[in-house]
Amino acid sequence: ENYFIESCPSSRAIDRLFCRYLSLDYFTSLTMHSDNPARHGSVLHGILSEVQSKTEFKLSFEKAVSEGLINDSEAEELLHYINGCFTNPIINSWFTAGPVVMNETDIILPEGITKRPDRVVIFEDHVDIIDYKFGSETNEDKYSKQIEDYKLICSQMGYSNIKGYLWYITLNKILEV
Repeated sequence: ENYFIESCPSSRAIDRLFCRYLSLDYFTSLTMHSDNPARHGSVLHGILSEVQSKTEFKLSFEKAVSEGLINDSEAEELLHYINGCFTNPIINSWFTAGPVVMNETDIILPEGITKRPDRVVIFEDHVDIIDYKFGSETNEDKYSKQIEDYKLICSQMGYSNIKGYLWYITLNKILEV
């Protein structure tokens, strides 16, 4: 006996399916070794946004490996590079245990505008505001103005002795603003 289907309601699969992946380069051959500054900066920025002190870097790099963001050799290379940055006493102070650290924390201004410095470190006698940069020192005036704005906001919040820095990570250079 034959059966006939008069209608078969369906929907387009494209409307219901999506691709979800963790790795930044899931469909490409880009790696940290490819000298892609945007990708390099994105991975390092993500790692820096998670750590409070330098003892947490190893775990954060391991997490990046497990999420497919970087491979083991890249993690080892980057960890070695970041650890080398700690020879600078100012950079080292930003990642020591003790001060209050706020990573990527929103500051809501009275007019409703939100500002988000990369890192604010509150010491007993001063506050350091750090903005991470990757690549060359282009747009330095724009970034310096951004740090000045953050400093003003912190002073309006009652903090004093506020210092601002642009940290060009891949150049291992800091610029006090």
